[in-house]
Amino acid sequence: MKRRAAIALGAVGLAAGVGVALLGSDGTLSPDTVTAQPAAGAASGAAVLARAKLESPDAYRAARAAGARIATTPDGRSFYVQSPAATRGGKTIVTFHGYLSTAFDDFGHWRSEAARRGLRVVAIQWRLGKTKNDSYTPAQMYGQARALLRRAGVARDALLHGYSSAASRMYGVAALDRRGGRVFSLEIADAGGALPGYPGYREVFGAPLGRRTLAGTRWVLFCGGRDPDPNLTGCPVMRRTRRKIVARGGTIARFIVDPSSSHGGFLQNVANTRSALDLF
Repeated sequence: MKRRAAIALGAVGLAAGVGVALLGSDGTLSPDTVTAQPAAGAASGAAVLARAKLESPDAYRAARAAGARIATTPDGRSFYVQSPAATRGGKTIVTFHGYLSTAFDDFGHWRSEAARRGLRVVAIQWRLGKTKNDSYTPAQMYGQARALLRRAGVARDALLHGYSSAASRMYGVAALDRRGGRVFSLEIADAGGALPGYPGYREVFGAPLGRRTLAGTRWVLFCGGRDPDPNLTGCPVMRRTRRKIVARGGTIARFIVDPSSSHGGFLQNVANTRSALDLF
């Protein structure tokens, strides 16, 4: 969350034949279909994976021990971690890690509770390098998520989760999904507020008043009372974000405030995770 990026929603890479709607600069949506070129980015995907293994060695080993599928994303630029032996279709959690963590970390946090409920977990590595500009845009996040869900036979009723810096990008992802077929039935913004300057903010919240860019979306918001950055990731900014979502037509299904938690309290406290999954 320390790093800000003033990046508009960019082009999205999808598996061949998968189309989405992209947000225009005025907040409207226009259809666009992009065909991915996996071979061109394959080497970069391997490099991102290698770096993540070094950054989260214990979480990587745990994922391997659990039999998780670790593979290159459809666009070849990154990788994802998926629950083992998942059948086609079925409810699925798509999770995006925080800026200083990796897909292995988020997969590990979700894995046990998801397995207990029979849910698939797909954790996507969206940070591709070490600079603030070397990462997926919200549109690219959405494109890779939709392509992976399509591969898994999931057409609807998935859960979208973003933690910290990824949470601040989830508003743009959700707005795209709203016009792209609504594969996600529940969105979780985990300790990451809707902040000007973050990718997707202008398109979603800067649109003319009255434009319901989040109509039909259904949210769980989380904040920890001991978050060290209250106006970036803590309760004050999440309360402001709640108002912004409602003003754009979204619904707040639950606002989880954990007074004793710090920044990572949603996934580290299973009671908070269960509270959200009960709605899913």
